[in-house]
Amino acid sequence: MLKGIISAGFSQKNLFEAVYTVCGRIVSIFLVIATTKFLTTFLSEASYGQLALYNITSTLPSMFFFGPLGQGILRFYPIARENGEISAFHQQYNRLFRYGAIVLLIVGAVSSVVCWRLGWKEWSLACLLIAALNASTSFNTFRYGLQNAARKRTLAMGLETGERVFQQVLAILLLWLVSGDPLIVMAGYLIASLVFMALNHTYYRRSFPETEKSSGEKIRTHYTTDILQYSWPFILFGVFTWIQSASERWTLEWMQSTETVGQYAVLNQIGFQSLSMLLGSISYFLFPILFQRAGNLKESHQFKQANQLNNIYLWFNVLLAAVLFLVFWAFGPEVIALLSDDKYVKVSGLLPLMVIAGGLFNFGQNYSNRFLLSMQTRLLLFPKITAAVAGCVLNIFAIRYYGLEGLVFALICTQCIYVLSLMVCWKYLGAHTCSN
Repeated sequence: MLKGIISAGFSQKNLFEAVYTVCGRIVSIFLVIATTKFLTTFLSEASYGQLALYNITSTLPSMFFFGPLGQGILRFYPIARENGEISAFHQQYNRLFRYGAIVLLIVGAVSSVVCWRLGWKEWSLACLLIAALNASTSFNTFRYGLQNAARKRTLAMGLETGERVFQQVLAILLLWLVSGDPLIVMAGYLIASLVFMALNHTYYRRSFPETEKSSGEKIRTHYTTDILQYSWPFILFGVFTWIQSASERWTLEWMQSTETVGQYAVLNQIGFQSLSMLLGSISYFLFPILFQRAGNLKESHQFKQANQLNNIYLWFNVLLAAVLFLVFWAFGPEVIALLSDDKYVKVSGLLPLMVIAGGLFNFGQNYSNRFLLSMQTRLLLFPKITAAVAGCVLNIFAIRYYGLEGLVFALICTQCIYVLSLMVCWKYLGAHTCSN
């Protein structure tokens, strides 16, 4: 992978930015792990399980709209830069974001009223917090991604890491000083995101002075259409993916207990999400390079060069997953005790299996980059929806008859289906279309 990056014209400044970016993300990872240690110690298994339910519910807006929109924004940024249309691009993606944020806040308010009338007062407040939190964090994520793509990586990573640090520290302080209710954690995240949203407003305009061009400039409208056409498959299969992911925790809640949800949340955080975050640290720096290499695909070699680098990254995915599997297989109880409370050591035997599931998932996510690079996102509908539907069925069956252990094996099976579906889809549809 390093050889592939160097071949892209990697300077000493680029090397510093790469190290700074990856280290910044790793700091964020350790911070999340430290927060997990505090939360699992401070909260009971039931309370931590309730927080996990809030967290998985809060991912719905991102999976349904803001995440897909972000994919389109980052894919078309280098094209807008090539065309000298950053101002038009900026105005159009911001308009899309505002419409989505308004709809989200309305839905959050309506959901809050419904929950209140049904007597679910905690969920009534949670709906408002989730809506506002998603709007603010998504805005910040867009800006960080664009600054990173524009090679203002030091600024982007400084702001992003600062936001994550402030979120975790503020949430812990509020939980400790104000209330032991898991909702206070969500409130801390929201306050921190709003503070950094204000900072982002200032720094983004300094990073992209083109956005200050006069309003009399002729604005092309094709980026709105381009982004939506590129992103709509993500919106469709994002709903299915969220349902599959949410079914893991909610089925445990209904068929087992909230305490079991907390146990699964710890396994998922350490065995699955830790791997995703480690690989995400590298992806954060690598993806803009991939998209820049692919460009507008007018030249036949553009996709080939980008995909070659992505293939090297896939092998690194496999290597990292194998290393973590061996570490967790040999030292599972010690890892659980170090990174969470001792009461979760009883489920440490499932930790290596969670790494297998996480490794398969991340391999699939990065394998799917070839669909993004070639702008064939619609082809992802089949593997994504197939895996999500199969995952929901497997989760319910496995939890019903085998409990938490069954869920972990179901997760591995789901990710195997995901990876195999991607490979089949690319072999018979994507590769042929791209070669033509």
